Amino acid sequence: MKTFVNYLVNSIEDQWKEVDVLIERSAEEQDKNPTLYSALCRASIVLMVAHLEGFTKEVARAILDDANKFSSFKETPYPIQATFCKTFTGADKEDSNQTRELISLLCGLETKFSLEPFLIESARGNNKNPSPRVIDKVCANFGVNNFFSRIDNSRLDNIFRDVRSDIEALLKELMHHTSVGTKVYPYSMNVSEFGIDASDYRGGSKRANTFWITFLDQLLESRNGIAHGSSTTNSLSVGELIDFRNKVAVLQHALVLVLCHEALPKQMRAC
Repeated sequence: MKTFVNYLVNSIEDQWKEVDVLIERSAEEQDKNPTLYSALCRASIVLMVAHLEGFTKEVARAILDDANKFSSFKETPYPIQATFCKTFTGADKEDSNQTRELISLLCGLETKFSLEPFLIESARGNNKNPSPRVIDKVCANFGVNNFFSRIDNSRLDNIFRDVRSDIEALLKELMHHTSVGTKVYPYSMNVSEFGIDASDYRGGSKRANTFWITFLDQLLESRNGIAHGSSTTNSLSVGELIDFRNKVAVLQHALVLVLCHEALPKQMRAC
């Protein structure tokens, strides 16, 4: 039986169809109708951010649904157990005595994970922007600290310097890898195939800036300018919109790749 994450991964391209239609139409209207062209480009940016915001929440939900259906609380990694328990203990430290005691208790029960403890306030709907801080925090709740530092200097960075055909080839490779690797539970992900350090990175240092953080900040700045009315014109070309679209899609698959490798490894751990 396919996993919830697999269904989510295989729906990514379908969800991008509406953005692709807007970009295609904007290319047609670029010279004929500048006003319509600007509106289409601006709508594309807003939808790109919306797709990423929704995906950050849905990948967390899918991972937990898979754990509930195909595994058990006892067999999930400690960081996921601790995040769930901190809702009840209020403990700030992941390894507090309260947290460990509650984990021990819940391991003996038919405990099921709920989504709410794994999303910070911004990701619950009070702030729609999937900022680097929000994404980093959601990933940390699954035991993956410093997500953007984790993918820094990997093959994924090629998207910032390669020609579009190479970028599209990388995206296609990612799509295939995450689709095949999430078909069954436990997942099977090979992060080293994409130049990501396969060792435990939970203690890794945080980099103040990466290509990915700079890109995401730029995307959110564009979106916020549109949403709040401070930007009433479009300054992006069709080519830049396509690049933005591909980068967000790569980021979505990168979240699946790293979370499914680190948060729910192939060899599941017991309490």
